[in-house]
Amino acid sequence: MTNEQVTVFGKEEQFELALDQMNLVMTKEAGYSPTQLLASAVGGCEGYVLKSLLLNSKVPAEVTKIQVDYQRADTRPQFFQSIDLTFEIVADPKWHHRIDSIMKLVEKYCPVVQSLSPDIEITETIIFL
Repeated sequence: MTNEQVTVFGKEEQFELALDQMNLVMTKEAGYSPTQLLASAVGGCEGYVLKSLLLNSKVPAEVTKIQVDYQRADTRPQFFQSIDLTFEIVADPKWHHRIDSIMKLVEKYCPVVQSLSPDIEITETIIFL
């Protein structure tokens, strides 16, 4: 097991995540809400996993953008009802089918997704450029 640590500290009426180069403001009015950060963490994690799987599979492709849309749940216990990810990928058409197949593995290997409630529906869509 590996222990890692981040520091979140209060500053006036907001919280900030301490980073080496700067602090990330964690309040919706002045920066990003913790909810936005979690949704973007899903996108970032899936992006890293996809890039790794593409590289290991020797599939030449570039992930240029990941759009993250999320819907709030009407009831608790979880905040999110669903998270929809749209990946923009530059790749030769001959690789599109293989990339579609690789995308099906991403959720399984993404630790952020694996940490969320299984009741949250996550969908991935690819737009080939």
